[in-house]
Amino acid sequence: MLMMDNTEIIHKTNVERIKWVDDLKGIILIMICLGHLSGMVSTPPMVKYVADVFTIMGVPAFFFLSGMLYKAGNTEMYAFLVRKTKSLLVPYILLSLLFTILDPYTFCPHYLIEIFNYPRLQWLGSFGLGNYLQSSIEFFAGDIVCTMIGISSRATLPLWFVFVLYFVTIAHHFLALRIKFQSRLAIIAVVSYFVAIMLSCFALGAYMKIGAILMAFFFYWGGTICSDLLKYIYGLLRIVRYGIVIVLLFAFFYLAPLTVDKVSFVNGVFPVADCIVFLVFSISGILSFILLFKGLSRMEIWGFDLLKGVFRNIARNSLIVLAIHYWALVVFHLFLSSYFPYDFQMYGAIVFVVFACIASIVIFRTRLYMFIGGERAYQDLHTCLSIK
Repeated sequence: MLMMDNTEIIHKTNVERIKWVDDLKGIILIMICLGHLSGMVSTPPMVKYVADVFTIMGVPAFFFLSGMLYKAGNTEMYAFLVRKTKSLLVPYILLSLLFTILDPYTFCPHYLIEIFNYPRLQWLGSFGLGNYLQSSIEFFAGDIVCTMIGISSRATLPLWFVFVLYFVTIAHHFLALRIKFQSRLAIIAVVSYFVAIMLSCFALGAYMKIGAILMAFFFYWGGTICSDLLKYIYGLLRIVRYGIVIVLLFAFFYLAPLTVDKVSFVNGVFPVADCIVFLVFSISGILSFILLFKGLSRMEIWGFDLLKGVFRNIARNSLIVLAIHYWALVVFHLFLSSYFPYDFQMYGAIVFVVFACIASIVIFRTRLYMFIGGERAYQDLHTCLSIK
């Protein structure tokens, strides 16, 4: 399953991996993890700012890169739906339910009662369950509901991405099979972008992830059509390519302060007044880093091969990393952060999350891989952690 391997899933095929895409996905996922970390523990302002900027760009980038990997062609709708359900929806549900059972909030009465304001159902209190037990039952039931509507367990919130990607890939393939002219599909994608912006005005984008799905559809479609543009750019003189990358990077970093703190993809919140700024910021960032990483993949740089191995391992286990890193952050925040001095909590959290992710990759890829992904399980530690 490529979500553990590559966010856009190509299930049980022999498609050759694009290594620079894995490199880019790996570093973006690291930045997203840092963004979540800065929301849980104390981090230096510059680290938080950089992580926030790359998170805002990184989420659209994941959908864009997934669109670049779209290779379904004329695959009939039913076969495509079954494949995506097995490789995206089923793992999303199973992992969300697993972490609902392991949700650390349910073991922390203080948070349930004083922070989340449970219990809330008066009729349930008539059974004499006690505040803590009733709060745990209500919280558990709420997590089940959240999973079913695409929010996922509250201890693994980043899995919403998998839910949205599932519907986006299905919708795009359905339209691609039935619309003969690409211009009409382009109109639908552009309209979906502005509808997502408008829904944000009325706070409707968060419901059932409608805003996120519409916005993700636009970036996914953008990824499906960018191949010709990249080929054209790489056909230009090297100095011209470098100039394009510099201009794109300048636009990305110049517009970053106008975008940060104004976007929440998960909640369907997008800048209404600065919708064009957000579009230019996202596209310039995505294209500049695609060109950079594609260029770096052709270079031999001392020490960079080791980093590539790390990035690719993260990208090829992205579903596990998405689920585990946030769960581990919640565990650290609730039960371990108080044991660290305030200024050192970030370092303790990083060590704990890295250890949890490595251990989980080993467990899932050697024992539970077939259960959630329907693929051959790796049999030893060296194989499951070795990426070339």
